[in-house]
Amino acid sequence: MSNYIIAIDPDLKKSGVAIINMDNGDIAELSSMRLPELIRTIEYLNGETFAIEDVNKHGTVYRHNRKGGQAVQARIAQNIGMVKAAGSMIAELITDITGRPPILAPLGIGKQVKSNAKLFRELTGWQERTNEDMRDAASIGRWVAAELKRGWTVDQKTGQLVGSVKSKK
Repeated sequence: MSNYIIAIDPDLKKSGVAIINMDNGDIAELSSMRLPELIRTIEYLNGETFAIEDVNKHGTVYRHNRKGGQAVQARIAQNIGMVKAAGSMIAELITDITGRPPILAPLGIGKQVKSNAKLFRELTGWQERTNEDMRDAASIGRWVAAELKRGWTVDQKTGQLVGSVKSKK
């Protein structure tokens, strides 16, 4: 059994990566990694549990940006498309290297702390410098640790967390 959750907030240039202690949800390490470094990390930590934000749940244009002009919407849609491609590639790399799909975390888990470094420090105790992707990755990893501690398990075919099914009498 693994001891850590390697949580990833995918991005095309540098993904946020958090190494979370599975037992207590504490952050062991936070960083931003370009794809080559991320691949080496996945290879090195291939026995651990991996989780990635399910970026394919994003729409092409966020609702709050629909008021912008076509150029703004096109740029946002292009950026989301690049993140979706990066997320899909990283999930495929994890599956290929480890033989298991990553846990797919729902969108918005780190919404409160993504743009609020002070709140992130207060909630996690992590005092070192962070960016939005790193804070998102930490939120994903801490969410997975909490769900696993509550008794949820990972469906090895889909990478989804599933609740325990009580047998019928």
